[in-house]
Amino acid sequence: MSIRDKRNSKNITKIYVTSQQRLTEMDIGYIVMSNKCYLRSVKRLGTKITNPWGWIAVIEYPNLECLTNVIKTTKVENKTVSVKRIYKSILSTSDIVKEPRDPFLSQIVMSIGALFKTPVNIRITNNRAEKWQHRLTKLWEEKIVSKAFLDEGIDNVVDIAPDGELDFCIVKGKDYIITYFKEPIDNYI
Repeated sequence: MSIRDKRNSKNITKIYVTSQQRLTEMDIGYIVMSNKCYLRSVKRLGTKITNPWGWIAVIEYPNLECLTNVIKTTKVENKTVSVKRIYKSILSTSDIVKEPRDPFLSQIVMSIGALFKTPVNIRITNNRAEKWQHRLTKLWEEKIVSKAFLDEGIDNVVDIAPDGELDFCIVKGKDYIITYFKEPIDNYI
């Protein structure tokens, strides 16, 4: 890899930050920068009135340890926070998130199937996204039965189960859908 390629290859991810207390953009910046990462962008989910506690941030991280430290953060400015690494998300100003979207959910199923190398059962939970959870579960079952993974060259070792080892959560708001794993997945990929 050339020096130029090394400079341009950056580790970038999205995080979902929530709290029971009102969070500010400065709080999000503090969480990211105090863990030696860089804030690329930050967006409040909703407005100060409708959702004063949920944010999405795009961050650049130098290494996995720094990202892990960001995700482990539980306090900022005397506020309790929860930080999750986003797996896939939709942000929209339209009604696109009202009903489950098969292309989006199919992307999730196929990319999880391709990502995991160690056999694991995943339980799917939701926060205000029951329809999305049901549709995702149905799509997943259809793809396993139809051999869609084999057709795409994916050696699928993942299954869904109510008591699975990993919890995959779907969160729905008025104008967003966010998905993330509640536990670290590094041992399975």
